[in-house]
Amino acid sequence: MYDSEEQQEINTWDAQVSRKILQRGQYHGVHSDSGKNFIIEAEAYRADDSIDSFRGWWTDEPGIASYADTPFEVWIDLLDSEP
Repeated sequence: MYDSEEQQEINTWDAQVSRKILQRGQYHGVHSDSGKNFIIEAEAYRADDSIDSFRGWWTDEPGIASYADTPFEVWIDLLDSEP
């Protein structure tokens, strides 16, 4: 689906977002084109306290939420559902 360079960038972004969620409880981001704010947080944890799944939403549209295995998948789902 993605070439190896793109996949590396995705993996790096996922790791950074996951680390911030583990440290702060949530990741707050801003869409670079629309300026809309979004939040991604852990949906479920594993027994070793690593994150098992994620959820995210637009701060101005909390009813539009996404649930996925990685932060990047949440982000893509949010983009697809952007009002």
